[in-house]
Amino acid sequence: MDLSKTIITILYYGGVVWVYVSVFVFIWAIFLNRDLEREPLFGVWIFNKFFFGIGAWIGLVFFLQGGFENALSIIPESWGYFSEGDWQSYREEFAFFFALTASIFIAGFIEKKWGVNTASNSA
Repeated sequence: MDLSKTIITILYYGGVVWVYVSVFVFIWAIFLNRDLEREPLFGVWIFNKFFFGIGAWIGLVFFLQGGFENALSIIPESWGYFSEGDWQSYREEFAFFFALTASIFIAGFIEKKWGVNTASNSA
């Protein structure tokens, strides 16, 4: 394996680990009512709410996409199109769109329900 494939593999698996860990850290921060902006994880400034929030949101999209693909199983796999030599089924396209839309609403609901009110904490 050459160096470029090794680097890409490390980045891929590092990203996957980041997404899965972010989901659990974000849930942990919500349940303990911990503000990751004021108290980053391990005291490292990069491990703040934005870092784990983006990872948790990407993880939520991937989790929801699998569920929506199963829910849209009435759409035949043969419905789709070729894009640059690869088969793209409409089921996967619709599932990703619904997962992306649902994750935005779920993230907004979580922030509204359990988010930290920074205006009241600044005083």
